[in-house]
Amino acid sequence: MVLGRELKLTERSPEMCSNTKFDYNSSKYGFEVNPEKHELQCVSETYLKKSPDALVRDGDFIFADTSEDIDGSGNFSQVQGDSRVFAGYHTVIARPALDVNKRFLAYVCDSLSYRLQIRSKVKGVKVYSITQSILKKTFVWIPRLPEQETIAVYLDRKTAQIDQAITVKEKQITLLKERRQVLIQNAVTRGIDPNATMRDSGVPWIGEIPKHWSVKRAKYLFNEIDERSKDGQEELLSVSHMTGVTPRSEKNVTMFMAEDYTGSKTCQKGDLVFNIMWTWMGALGVADRTGIVSSSYGIFRQQLSETLNSDYLEYLLKTTHYIREKS
Repeated sequence: MVLGRELKLTERSPEMCSNTKFDYNSSKYGFEVNPEKHELQCVSETYLKKSPDALVRDGDFIFADTSEDIDGSGNFSQVQGDSRVFAGYHTVIARPALDVNKRFLAYVCDSLSYRLQIRSKVKGVKVYSITQSILKKTFVWIPRLPEQETIAVYLDRKTAQIDQAITVKEKQITLLKERRQVLIQNAVTRGIDPNATMRDSGVPWIGEIPKHWSVKRAKYLFNEIDERSKDGQEELLSVSHMTGVTPRSEKNVTMFMAEDYTGSKTCQKGDLVFNIMWTWMGALGVADRTGIVSSSYGIFRQQLSETLNSDYLEYLLKTTHYIREKS
């Protein structure tokens, strides 16, 4: 393949829609991009004069020149259709230089065997750079043209079937997540006895609760805690909306690690821990062990340990209604 220059376009003008610009986003476009199917940014005719090297053709490859993780190294989209499209920021254009089936070549570049060539060459810690030099050093395998065409047609059919199945499963997962959230919301605010007598909680966003339940302000149940580690030897914990309070060692992260955690905030088993920056997403949880947490986290401890069960408390505070109200 012939590689185009690394593109860094600066002008953005939505005046005309006879030209469009493709800013790479693998999660949005993926394997291919087609202006007739995908919504792209409209740009001015001046792009034809100012950035002629950014103009791509049907079958061209647009590689992202950076990736936030090693698995994303080599992400690309292949241009489909005859519309005039310009490659956007931080991309490298690759154009097939041989008489090959372009669709087959796209599947080769999307294969694990090809991707591993790029992964073995990229460098970086938080961001991995994919350069023209790296792409030029990769190898592709080219069977005879009729076989390329047969393979491309076969993969188009099979991958379309799989994509359709994925779409169905994703819809099912979305519905199951909604059902799960409703189940939790109803259980923590209404209980699991369908025959329980209900009363107004007095709090609009809570609604009705079982008659024998009580409603109290959190300030009468919790004290904010600011205890510090003397030697920094406790286990390092983190808080996320997905996993709650978990050991950092169990998470696949590349965040900066301090050399010494002496003086860091500590929490105890049963403490309620908030990631203040991401509370609006539900980044909170109840610690199941003693550990060190970020100094920017909020830590709250029950005044009376028998008041709230820790598991129930975490379910309660992660309900959509509570997060929406308190964020």
